[in-house]
Amino acid sequence: MKDKYNGEEKKRVLWIASICLIILFFASLIPVFLISCYAHPLFDDYSYSAGVRNVVLSKGSVFDIVKASFDMVISTYRAWQGNYSATFFATLQPGVYKIPVYWLTTVIILGSLIVSGYLFSYVVICDFFKSKIEYALIIATIILGFQIQFVPYIQESFYWYNGGMAYSFFYSLFIIELTGLIKIFSSKNKSVILTICLSVLTFIIMGGNYSTMLICEMTLILFLVLSLLNKNHRVTYLILLLVGTLGFLTSILAPGNRVRASNNTSLNPINAIISSIKYSGKNIVLWTEINVIGLIILLSILFYYVIAETDFKFRYPAVFIVLAIGFFSAQATPPFYAMSSGGAQRQINIYYYSYYLLIAAILFYIEGWIIKRFGHIIKLSKVQTKVLRIVLIGISSIAICIGTYSYGIKNTTSGTTFLDLKSGRAQRYDAEYKRIERILEESEGDVYISDIEEYPNTFYRLGLAREDEVGFWINGDMAKYFGLNNIFLEQ
Repeated sequence: MKDKYNGEEKKRVLWIASICLIILFFASLIPVFLISCYAHPLFDDYSYSAGVRNVVLSKGSVFDIVKASFDMVISTYRAWQGNYSATFFATLQPGVYKIPVYWLTTVIILGSLIVSGYLFSYVVICDFFKSKIEYALIIATIILGFQIQFVPYIQESFYWYNGGMAYSFFYSLFIIELTGLIKIFSSKNKSVILTICLSVLTFIIMGGNYSTMLICEMTLILFLVLSLLNKNHRVTYLILLLVGTLGFLTSILAPGNRVRASNNTSLNPINAIISSIKYSGKNIVLWTEINVIGLIILLSILFYYVIAETDFKFRYPAVFIVLAIGFFSAQATPPFYAMSSGGAQRQINIYYYSYYLLIAAILFYIEGWIIKRFGHIIKLSKVQTKVLRIVLIGISSIAICIGTYSYGIKNTTSGTTFLDLKSGRAQRYDAEYKRIERILEESEGDVYISDIEEYPNTFYRLGLAREDEVGFWINGDMAKYFGLNNIFLEQ
């Protein structure tokens, strides 16, 4: 009777904790979403969506919009790069419409990140490891909080459509794909609908950024190997791999890739792999600060209870660690191969998101291996366990607080957006952007304007350049978007 009471009390406490944490998490995102009302199209947004904007202004049909999007996909595929689905999404940026809905950028990108995080946590914790949903909710909320609040470049994550969609959004799509693959693996029954949905999603992901595309292909190969070893769902994973390979080849064999490669200094495949491993190792060291140490301690407590409820054996931890780090490092291989660097800021953001999955996965697996192998040796009483839990939570909380303070609360995503709203910088940026936009819409031929002088930390300036500067392509694409000959910076 007492055990039953304790079990019900524990469940009630877990539910209260998870609900309070979720409320706090979403409350912290209020300024993050609010400031999106002042965001506007930038850079490549103009480049890819000019055709769709012309259709919208001429009151074309949905069919005309889709045709304009596919025309841009074909043109880009031939002349610049092969990421067909990323290009298609890029043409549909919300700024092309007369009604002000560019804020949908943040809703789509940040919303997909949140949804994918909760789905992944639920399937892994509840379906695969047969543990409680409360743990899944708490773990997902904590990890999402770190991913969002400390993301290195918020401008290119949540507020610039083209950059955020091509990377952060496709990262989220991959997490949903991974969730589906694990769902199939943990189920004894075959699901035709899930297989079809994952096939479509796989083909879409393969037309996105090359880092996510490569990881997705590697993941499909891994699951096919696991299915062959377990003699389960082999046909399903083979179908998905074939679809993925078709999309993979469609993307990398695009004629435009050769055109773009001619403008960059590349590395050979071996050097690209070595460089990506070194680069990823440096990122792991750089990002593992005191607040992350606190996170690791906190997650270890939660993982302990999940591990205690599963029959999974956690065999071959060394193999798991090597694979995990290998997959994490592989993300950086495409940009090193193509450009001899780790990629742009928007690309670094997806490395950062996956960094938390890396440390969580390795921590969980090592802790599981230790408990399953040596748990019978280490015996603690209920009092000792409770005291240890309280001490670890205390240490974790202090480390997270010190780390966040050192990082700067004002530098977190919520802190940055809140201060930009409070100071009025976001509002003034919005007013200045709309003033420039009116000038461009009412002008013809060549137009001389100045760039936005005051802009918030959350957004970028227009990025206009002079004729002799590298960034002058922005002027040209922006001019095409507004139906002008060209746009020049005022002297």
